[in-house]
Amino acid sequence: MTPNVAADVHQFPCHPEPEITILSPRVTVPHKHPLLPLTDSADQLAKLWDKDAVRFPASGPAEIGAAAIYADDKRWETSSGRERSLCYDMEVQDIQLAGDWAFEWGYASWKSAKSNKVSIEYAEVLRVMKRQADGTWRFARVIGVTSPSVSSVVLKHPCQ
Repeated sequence: MTPNVAADVHQFPCHPEPEITILSPRVTVPHKHPLLPLTDSADQLAKLWDKDAVRFPASGPAEIGAAAIYADDKRWETSSGRERSLCYDMEVQDIQLAGDWAFEWGYASWKSAKSNKVSIEYAEVLRVMKRQADGTWRFARVIGVTSPSVSSVVLKHPCQ
């Protein structure tokens, strides 16, 4: 029997939140974590990934391994003229547990600013978490598919 689970997650786009707590049969994810929702720090984000993680960015090849993900985040963090995060909302629709693995999907929106231009984007997200030896959870796989408009996703509190 699959347990009933619920979660409300706020995090930075493509960068999962740390210290996810899975309590059976209910899943609890921090509503507001000190690093969230607006951490642009590659060093902080590096703590969130399983060592064998794979991130599938909206454009470009898969980033395989925590070191590759960190290198990409560090390049982004130190690039001149990059966008700055203003808001991120991830609304998990379902989480399924299978031993040391958890699978969740949901809808996301984020708001960023670059050179005084503000943009809002939307996505459908699938994330796979792996329980670590110390009992914490880290993201093992993350993929987001950008949606063309807010009407493509179902969000209670989209970034505005």
